[in-house]
Amino acid sequence: YTVTVTDEHNCVDTDEMDLTVLALPIVSAGPDSTICLDGSLNLQASGATDYEWYPVDGLSDPYIGNPTASPFNDMTYTVIGTDGNGCSNIDSVFIDYFRASAAPDSVICNGDSVQAFISNGSAFIWSPTNGVSDPTSNSPFLSPEVSTVYTATAISAAGCEASDEVVIEILSLPTSSFEVDLLPSCDGIFADFDNLSTQSEQYYWMFGDGTTSDLFNPEHVYEVGPGHVITLVTYNNEGLCSDTMVLDLSDQWFGNDSIEIENSNAFTPNYDGRNDCFRPAFDGHFSECYELRIFSRWGILQFESTAGQNHCWDGRNKSGERASQGTYYYIVNLNGIEHHGYVTLIE
Repeated sequence: YTVTVTDEHNCVDTDEMDLTVLALPIVSAGPDSTICLDGSLNLQASGATDYEWYPVDGLSDPYIGNPTASPFNDMTYTVIGTDGNGCSNIDSVFIDYFRASAAPDSVICNGDSVQAFISNGSAFIWSPTNGVSDPTSNSPFLSPEVSTVYTATAISAAGCEASDEVVIEILSLPTSSFEVDLLPSCDGIFADFDNLSTQSEQYYWMFGDGTTSDLFNPEHVYEVGPGHVITLVTYNNEGLCSDTMVLDLSDQWFGNDSIEIENSNAFTPNYDGRNDCFRPAFDGHFSECYELRIFSRWGILQFESTAGQNHCWDGRNKSGERASQGTYYYIVNLNGIEHHGYVTLIE
């Protein structure tokens, strides 16, 4: 550089200065690296005479070129390198702290499965192996029979190992079970359900004719005709787990036009607690459409039921007087179908 100076008298003088520009040092923080769990490595800075590293976390000495680094997480270290001329430059190195992360912790019903995952690594080990679809996979399906804590271990290409846990809680299943009595009735076929389910909290019945119920022991009336497919779904654990029972009666026919009536042909209304009342016996629900009439041999009406199918003749006539010993004619009307017979009153 040349400088020219002129004073107030127009006197001129010049001078020169040489300026040398020095190149910056080529500072290297070394190659990116991976360390194992609780491991360490020596950083390898080069290209300068003095060094300063930051951040200082995990470093044995931040003012040397090759400090020992023991980070607890992934870390990027930056080094400032200064040469003998006082010139500085910077570089960075990334330290990958090898670790494993497994998920998800899950709550599932007995018999179900959940897919689990473990990150990082080139090889994998799941323990215990019970209920693991592939113990060497990074994403197996887990289906233990009991609640289980799985340990998933990931192994890096450099041989580092890291583990994490996956907790699978198993919920008990309900058991759906029921029986049903199908009996003729005034309106069709009366279904009386007996719910035998266990470990169940909620119930959903599908009767097969488009109707449903959520009662524990429902009752239902079917139309006369072929049977239906009856389904009971039970739930527990706030609806998370379920079980299903299906009863297929579709290959059967149900009617109320061939009802068998059984009764004794004699009774003794002497109030001794044995055979005191005459009542035809039959299966079904016919209280709303049942009628029993008793006639003497001369056709005089002696008794007429007024209290449904459980009402019986106690041997008194319509006036409340005891009928005389003899044979009487009865007519039973079930939903418009009449049955006839004789019964003998014995004093």
